[in-house]
Amino acid sequence: MIVLKNITQFKELDLAKTNFIATISHELKTPISSIKMSLQLLDDERIGKMNEEQKKLVMNIRDDSQRLLKITGELLDLSQVETGNIKLHQQHIDPKAIMDYAYHALKFQAEQKQIVIEINNNELPKVYCDLEKTAWVMVNFLSNAIRHSPE
Repeated sequence: MIVLKNITQFKELDLAKTNFIATISHELKTPISSIKMSLQLLDDERIGKMNEEQKKLVMNIRDDSQRLLKITGELLDLSQVETGNIKLHQQHIDPKAIMDYAYHALKFQAEQKQIVIEINNNELPKVYCDLEKTAWVMVNFLSNAIRHSPE
């Protein structure tokens, strides 16, 4: 068991954790990108044609690798938030773009639990925000809601 004797040790441990998360998420991006390139090669019919079952497997691997890439990006973003090094790219955004981003990120997860995500868009005014970071918050919020909801 680790016993922290003062606030400096706590801050050092917290910084070490943040750096570890940033390093791991950065290191995971390379093999995931390699998997995605391999999937593109499999899609090339000059290599050979796939049967329907193989196509479904490739599609599932593509979806999973995309999700892993997104998670590693979110971990990297989280480590930037914790260190105060996050850069926002703010612009005027239609809220529907944020909702669509979140919907597409969570569609598969919701379908697995037979949950229907319904978007009610009532001509909302544009908001000044960073699309990715704002959508990231919405995805995390809705992902938790889906995870803790019954089928």
